[in-house]
Amino acid sequence: MFIWPSRWRGWGGAALTSFDWVWGWAAFDLIYRVGMGIIAGIGTGWAMSRISYSRLGDASTGGWNAMVLILAATLVSYGLAEAVDGYGFLAVFLAARTGRAVSMARGDHTYERAVHHGADPLESILLVLLLLWFGMFIGAGALEGWRWSELGFAVALIFVLRPLVGWLSLRLYHCKDLEAWRVAFFGIRGMGSVFYIAYAQNHADFSDIDAIWRIAAITILLSIVVHGFAANVLLPKGEPERHPAHG
Repeated sequence: MFIWPSRWRGWGGAALTSFDWVWGWAAFDLIYRVGMGIIAGIGTGWAMSRISYSRLGDASTGGWNAMVLILAATLVSYGLAEAVDGYGFLAVFLAARTGRAVSMARGDHTYERAVHHGADPLESILLVLLLLWFGMFIGAGALEGWRWSELGFAVALIFVLRPLVGWLSLRLYHCKDLEAWRVAFFGIRGMGSVFYIAYAQNHADFSDIDAIWRIAAITILLSIVVHGFAANVLLPKGEPERHPAHG
């Protein structure tokens, strides 16, 4: 990890003591770390896509090692961003978007489809492992001492906050209101929150981190049950599958 960017937090001396936190956040966390995440993500996505589509690359030779490419892009982009104190999660997202942009610019979606199909089983495997861990986490007493306020907040997340934010986020897209509400309501199960909370816990001090873990655990449990049953009722049956590249 580089050390020199962290010195920005104290820039300004005693005369700017009251602004140290704001200056440190704006210069380091917002500008520098976001910038490094963007550069690492776009650079990794562009480089690995170009290599893949090169004369000796996977896409050109028919190797179709899509799952290896996904893992490599994820690990390389995250590792590069974190090595320079950037945001690894942002880098992974931008690496994926950049890779898709390179594929679309070529007008050939064949390999892109292979990448998506390779990501599906990988995602399923990781989800199974996470659910096994989550079950052991709950069984070990993660919900001990839960409060009604935490349950109420989890219910609000599932039925109010997430659907509303998802619906508002889709206002600029041309889709029917019913489809927008379906996407906004189902969203994801929230397993990604486990990574974010663990990351935050290792990078800052929280007075009641156990409450955050309980809210996340309750939310995930409710989401698995509610969305699992609701999917059989609210999602239409027999619709043709549409590839993401085609909308």
